[in-house]
Amino acid sequence: MKRTFGKILSFALVLAMVLSMVPAVLAAPAVGGALYLAPGETKPLECKDVGGKTATYWRSSNDSAVRVAGGSDGTATITAVASSSSYYGYSATISAYEKESDYNPTNSSNRKEALKTWNVTVTNWAITLSTTTSGGYNSGYGYGYGSSTGAALESGASLTLKATVTGPKGRAGEVLVGFASEFSNVATVDGKEAAIGSYYVNNSGNGESTVKVAAVDGGTGPSVITAYLLREVSKGGDWPESASKKQYKMVTDANGDPITKTFTVTVGGQAGYDLTLPDAQQDLTIVYSAALTKLTPTLKRYGQTVSNNTFVYESSDTGKITVASDGTIYPQVKPKANETIGPVNVTVSVNGMPSVSATCKVRVVASTANGLTIDYDDQDQKFAIENGEAVFAYKDTTANTTSNVLGSLKLKVTVISANSADKNRVKWTSSDARIANFNNEATTTGATPTLTAASTGRVTVTAEIDGQKSNTLEFYVWQGREYKEVVTTPDIPNPISSREDAFNSFSEQLVTVRLTNVNRTVSLPLKDVQFISNTNNKIQLQGTIDGIDTQNKIVYYPRSSNLKTIKSSEAKLSDITIITQPQDATYKLNATVGTLSIMASVSGDKKLTNFTWYDNNDKAVKSENVSGNKNTYTSTLNLADFIQSAGSHGFYCIVKDSTNTTVKSRTALVTIGGDYNVKITPSASSVKPGDTVTLNAVPQQYNPARKTYTDVTGKTYTVSWTVTEGSDVVTLNSRTGSSVTLTAKSGGTATITAETTIDGNKYTGTQKITVTVPTAEDVQLMLEEDATYVMLDGGKLSDAVKKATSTTPSTFSFTLPTNGTIYSSSSLSSSISAGSKYSASDVSRMAFKPSRSAGSYTIDYAAYGTSGQIATGKLVIMTNAGTVAYHISANESQTMQVSDFQSVYGSGLSYVRFGTASDSRGALYKGSSTSSGKVGSESYYVSTGTTLLKNVTFIAGSSTAKYSVVIPFTAYGSNGEANGNLVIYVNDTHSVYSTGATFKSMAIADELAPESNASSAYITITRVTGGKLYTQYSKINSCTALAAKDLGSTRFSFSGSNSIDNLYVLPLADSKTVEVNYTINGSDKGTLTFKVVQQTASSKFTDVSGSFKWAANSVDFMYGNGLVNGISTKNPNVFGPGQNMTRAMLVTILYRAAGEPSVAGITNKFTDNKQNQYYYEPVLWASSKGIVNGATATTFDPDGKITREQIAAILYRYAGSPAASSSALNGFADQSAVSSYAVTAMQWAVGNGIITGVSTNGRTTLSAKNNATRAQVSVMLHRFLTMEQ
Repeated sequence: MKRTFGKILSFALVLAMVLSMVPAVLAAPAVGGALYLAPGETKPLECKDVGGKTATYWRSSNDSAVRVAGGSDGTATITAVASSSSYYGYSATISAYEKESDYNPTNSSNRKEALKTWNVTVTNWAITLSTTTSGGYNSGYGYGYGSSTGAALESGASLTLKATVTGPKGRAGEVLVGFASEFSNVATVDGKEAAIGSYYVNNSGNGESTVKVAAVDGGTGPSVITAYLLREVSKGGDWPESASKKQYKMVTDANGDPITKTFTVTVGGQAGYDLTLPDAQQDLTIVYSAALTKLTPTLKRYGQTVSNNTFVYESSDTGKITVASDGTIYPQVKPKANETIGPVNVTVSVNGMPSVSATCKVRVVASTANGLTIDYDDQDQKFAIENGEAVFAYKDTTANTTSNVLGSLKLKVTVISANSADKNRVKWTSSDARIANFNNEATTTGATPTLTAASTGRVTVTAEIDGQKSNTLEFYVWQGREYKEVVTTPDIPNPISSREDAFNSFSEQLVTVRLTNVNRTVSLPLKDVQFISNTNNKIQLQGTIDGIDTQNKIVYYPRSSNLKTIKSSEAKLSDITIITQPQDATYKLNATVGTLSIMASVSGDKKLTNFTWYDNNDKAVKSENVSGNKNTYTSTLNLADFIQSAGSHGFYCIVKDSTNTTVKSRTALVTIGGDYNVKITPSASSVKPGDTVTLNAVPQQYNPARKTYTDVTGKTYTVSWTVTEGSDVVTLNSRTGSSVTLTAKSGGTATITAETTIDGNKYTGTQKITVTVPTAEDVQLMLEEDATYVMLDGGKLSDAVKKATSTTPSTFSFTLPTNGTIYSSSSLSSSISAGSKYSASDVSRMAFKPSRSAGSYTIDYAAYGTSGQIATGKLVIMTNAGTVAYHISANESQTMQVSDFQSVYGSGLSYVRFGTASDSRGALYKGSSTSSGKVGSESYYVSTGTTLLKNVTFIAGSSTAKYSVVIPFTAYGSNGEANGNLVIYVNDTHSVYSTGATFKSMAIADELAPESNASSAYITITRVTGGKLYTQYSKINSCTALAAKDLGSTRFSFSGSNSIDNLYVLPLADSKTVEVNYTINGSDKGTLTFKVVQQTASSKFTDVSGSFKWAANSVDFMYGNGLVNGISTKNPNVFGPGQNMTRAMLVTILYRAAGEPSVAGITNKFTDNKQNQYYYEPVLWASSKGIVNGATATTFDPDGKITREQIAAILYRYAGSPAASSSALNGFADQSAVSSYAVTAMQWAVGNGIITGVSTNGRTTLSAKNNATRAQVSVMLHRFLTMEQ
């Protein structure tokens, strides 16, 4: 690709023939150098012979910062007054005028430009201090690097003190720092009383100076080290000569005070030691008969704890109180009732340092407690726990979404005592702190402690005071398990026979939830079921998940509160009413079993036609047709025909009427057992691979009198479990216990047997578990444009199956597609076999080659675990030719473009029908608003009809999360049917301005980096549309975009010098979006979308808005690349978009594009090219290169204008005079007005979108001979400079 710099230069060289025209920019004032001062400093200024003029009037833009005093001789003196807190201080502009009337203070619009200006910044001098240590107690604890107040040193130790000097920009080298010690017999600086520190200026421009501060041997106490800001002088300095052979003067502030900073060094002795007792031990009241109290002092030095110390304890009255060497207090006198002995002062000090001490007051009293009771502090909690509505549980997460799972309990004590404060002395003890404790301790003291669950099990809490125990409280800590999602929910048949049937059906079903920290699912019942809709036309129920498993002491709670409530779908009341439902039954093994029956009726003229019975595996076992036009009928199922073994069996019936309306009965549970049966109850009726099911066993004995089984109670027994059939379907996680769990492994039916022996009698029960294979979510792959095959992805198939089953599949098999071939590798030499099983890695090596190039393709597959099939699923291959994609943001809408659907179908498209969206956070509507109604299964026509495709609109929801919505569609027309997908990408775009942006500024590397092995991963860019990519970018005229040879081959990393963070995306002019296609590690493909901000106003120029908003993007692009500026130095935010482009302006743009080369030695040929004009150097350069000629031999005519067709001719010649479409100007009414020399150039410029016409009153014209405005030229050059080659 050609460098854009060369493009600009070539473009400039052809201007010489046509430049004879372009308003001149006002003369800019001369600019003095930037000045940086400190408060109190002065500086002389001079403004003489500037354009032959001398200043007599001076102004400061900010007298609060800088004042100016000037005379009529062109000289003045400025004085810095004050600075602010900003890094570079307080600023003012000093302006010099020829005379006072030029300033015109009353009318700024008539104010003339100053002859010369200076920008003055005022900044305070300042010193900050910090330290490093080279020895001493705890290395100067608390005064590490960055501290500035002081440090403690042992005798002989030292530290390095660093002073950092900040002040006027660039002047840190003018000053030095001197250091002086207050007491040189305590501490010295560089071995002396005073010294000049070693000095240098760091990279940030600040000065740094360091000295060594040393503690003198034998010295003790503090010494203040003062840092002074100094300036070297030849004589008369105020810094002591002893410090240096040179003389120095102190730098002062505006008030004449020296600039200093102090630092205190404390050396040796007991300084810095601090001995303390806990707050509760500073004033003690102890009970004579209670447990002994031990004092616990803490010694610190300069804030850091000192360990391994010996403390000395002393009592002021040993007749009343004595203290052992370990701090234990011993009362010596037993007080009488209501008597207080003391206070006695107990002093603790450090052995060898008696002045380092602390004191407590001790009083001794007789016990006033006569007993105590303990209870829950919250009686509502107590009531809920005692009634089974809440549990005390150890939760496996920190979620707090339900009030009935209590991770902690607040307890309270009532002490029988005349002294209300006695309750604060109560000691609480947990019998097992591993199960429940007080702030991680087994004991605590106080009136209202909090008991926190730490594990599961039984724990006893005891409270005592002065040796008197209370009645204990016993708690059982349950296991709390959080669930993160609801997998399956109960529902009611639609239609439903009656409200009662709806209620019973919904209440009897279980909810399957997925646990958060255990990769398992459990099934839970509902509670508090109630109707939320209860009319003839609509029935709907809701209930709350009951997570309390009393038998196993487990409570299940939701991650978020919205997971607690379950709603059924809406159902209508059927005309069929089930009068009598089939009922549960129990029969003794080998005894005569009975029947199940159902009675139903149908209203109106309808008749009942069929009753079909099913077992709990949904297998039809009996179908009975109803003859005789009956509207009431009873169907009976003879159980002996279908039950041949012990266990639990389920049956239900579906009733059909003459209109093919059906209703479903409840499922009746039939239990068959011997004299001694084990009833097995599973926690879930619907099981899929990966699920965990709890089985509860209860021994039962047959009661002949009642002809039923009754539970065995008051006996001790152990239940043993086995899988007697289907060991490849399920696995028992334990084999003994009244309650066990099993894990489903693959599809099929398993029989579980439970046995136990009680009083010599063997109890046996069986339960069948049917595991149904779920369907995994569709896995979608994209066949890229121009590709003939797509590589399959075994990892994505595994992820989809694991999500559906909680099990990682081991192999896959495929149903061979009819519209293509699956090959074992990308060589396309050998196809796979139907029914053969392949690993995930084998699948990732496979390639699918379709037999046609449009639409989408579906491949069915089965997934297998180690024991059998665990899931089915579909692999959907989409093609670019079969996909219509749009990118929008939250709350935005996207209208369907007919041409996009025609590109999928081809010619002859007639209408389109849409399927169901994959995401509910947005929807298709029949019109531009939600009130138009959602799109259904109706047809949407291309040209005629009541529903038109061009009106269909997708409206995104308010979610700001990144997501996509896939809506399948079928296109119909003269070529038959074609399937495709409408894909709406929501919030997946990055916003970028016309000036472009780096990938780093948008965190692209973080977004795309793989979760694992990111350091070795790589990414290649395969395609860029709507813009260009640069490996580095500064300006358009000096950088080269990625070429075609770089796409798909150049590898970028996700970090380091070759990171994609270095890439720079630059939109083409007029581009709305930029799309960058990429591939990660050679296989994982994706697209980045950048939405180009369509500015309604320039971010730089205030007059590029309103009627000129169409030029805002281009003007900011040109300005950002240093190619254009404003038209006034007085107000640099004015662009003049409607002003005609002049010769001087255009030459200046070309000069900037060329890099502003030196013009030294070039002779000025033109009398109207003045040295103080902005275009002076550009004209010298352009004329010397032959780029422009003068209007005459001695004049340049800087204000000459240029037309739109002349601009087109220049750009056309640069492009090499390529072929142009002769029809490009058709439709423009004024095409005949184009000059003959410019016709082809205009055809080329219009055909390539560089010139698009001028719209006036709804009419678009070429306006070829109109003078080109600054805004128009900016747009043209923007299009030209970013044009794709």
